[in-house]
Amino acid sequence: MKYLLLLITLLSFFMGLGCSHNPNDLKEKRVVAVSNPQIPISRQTELTWYADFKIYTGTQSPTELQKSEKSEFTQLIKHKIEQEIIGKGFNFSLAPGLEETQYQVVALAVADDNFTSSEYLELFQLFPELSSDSDLKQGTLIVAIVDPIQRKAAWRGSIQLYLEPSLDKNIRKKRISTSVAKLLKSLKPND
Repeated sequence: MKYLLLLITLLSFFMGLGCSHNPNDLKEKRVVAVSNPQIPISRQTELTWYADFKIYTGTQSPTELQKSEKSEFTQLIKHKIEQEIIGKGFNFSLAPGLEETQYQVVALAVADDNFTSSEYLELFQLFPELSSDSDLKQGTLIVAIVDPIQRKAAWRGSIQLYLEPSLDKNIRKKRISTSVAKLLKSLKPND
């Protein structure tokens, strides 16, 4: 009987751990990634940015701290995306003026549920595939490699990551970096 009570107690403890939900636990975040086999990209395929990476917010009059953090996190995410793509062996050029390349990287983050951005909506009208399989809720990061002429994505992925603003900035940076790496994990050249 004593062992049965101990077993029930242990099971309750482990079941309680499994059911707990921490909104900042990266293991709980949803990652969606899709490759298009009809649009192969190899190590030799030259990639550039389609447009600057942006974080879209609904804040009408942000504080100086919010502006500063948005700028800092924008640069962090953009740099991490570039590092991950280059680290996978892709021919990713950071040089400006290469708009003629066949494949380009599109990335954006939605930091607030209450945003309106005509630029954001235009991007999804240009590349409607980007919204497929994605819940564009607060904390969503989308990265895609697109053919702007065909208006199709060779690869696209999204991850939901909401970071509580009260968390230490270094913890938020670490989680962002980990999330970008997790998102781009399935991106592989076709050679």
